[in-house]
Amino acid sequence: EIHERLVGSEMCIRDRAQTLKGDCNVNLKKYDDAVACYEKAVKVADGNKMLVPFAMYKKAIVLAAQNKHAEAAKVFEEISNQYPAFAPHGQGGLDIQKLMEQEKFRAAGDK
Repeated sequence: EIHERLVGSEMCIRDRAQTLKGDCNVNLKKYDDAVACYEKAVKVADGNKMLVPFAMYKKAIVLAAQNKHAEAAKVFEEISNQYPAFAPHGQGGLDIQKLMEQEKFRAAGDK
C-alpha cells in the first residue's frame, strides 16, 4: 500500500510539473509547446480520473485560442465521453458539453 501511494504521488507530481510547464509556455505565447506539455501530462497521469481530463481541458482551451476549433472540439468530446463527471472549476464550473458544441460551431464556420 505504501509503495502504491508513493508511485501515485510521483505520477501526480510529474503530471503537475508538465501541466505547469504547459501553463508557462502559454504565458510565453509558445502555444504548440504548451499543447505538447499537456499531451505529455496526459500520458504521465496514466488514466487518473482527475489529472487526465484537467490536462486535456487545458489542451483544448489552447487549441481553441489558436483557432484550431475542430481539434479543440474533439478533445472536449473525448473529455465528455471518457470523463463525464469532470467539471473544471468545481461543480458550478464550465460545462464541457457546451464548450464542445461551441468549438464545433466555430469549426463549421472555418470551412
